[in-house]
Amino acid sequence: MAFHENQALHAFDILFERFLGDQSQLKRTYRAFIGWEAIRTKVIKLVRINEKAKAKAITNGQGAKHVTDLNVLVAELVEFAFNKAK
Repeated sequence: MAFHENQALHAFDILFERFLGDQSQLKRTYRAFIGWEAIRTKVIKLVRINEKAKAKAITNGQGAKHVTDLNVLVAELVEFAFNKAK
């Protein structure tokens, strides 16, 4: 696992301890974050066997959708935190 992913997982550990909202919202975001690894692994395997067109299609399709969905979930957490801080 990459250094930045480990940092993000550590941040999730802190969030799970301190989050004041609905834990299911946090769990959905966490699952989406760790779900990215399966997509990334698939793309890396395809690139290694020189299936770059397939890797690109996954990145542009499944990967892009996953990132969009993850961004929505993170934005919801940020909005909750911002409103709670008010």
